[in-house]
Amino acid sequence: MAAAYEMSHQQQTSKRGGQIFLQHCTVDPGHPHFPEFICKHQFGQVYFPYLHEVVNHASNYLDIASMQDITWHGERTYRQFVDMLDTNREKMEAFVGPKVWRALRISYALPLAGLKFRRMKIYHTVLIRKVDRDKFRKKW
Repeated sequence: MAAAYEMSHQQQTSKRGGQIFLQHCTVDPGHPHFPEFICKHQFGQVYFPYLHEVVNHASNYLDIASMQDITWHGERTYRQFVDMLDTNREKMEAFVGPKVWRALRISYALPLAGLKFRRMKIYHTVLIRKVDRDKFRKKW
């Protein structure tokens, strides 16, 4: 419900000709939503929708001007985070303790595995107001 209000609000308050940039994660249908459990403890309540849920919901209020799959970039970033954690393990354990280091490593390793096996995906999406769709098409 909050997402529906937010999309409706964005559509009403965005400037004419303006664009909304959205970075979002999705999961494949049938894939367990286990990463949500890990993320909830870092970011608060989290839900990883299926791609069709994002498209259907956004399309109710706005037009999707473009969508790009950046999963490969996300995978490289998570890999780099995990490598940095492994490299600095001794320093981090001395500073925050082994339990915190382990929890942090798991919180990066699980999404990395999801991205690596293409169960989770990351997208960049540009949304525009429905009334601006013809203007946007002319630009491209």
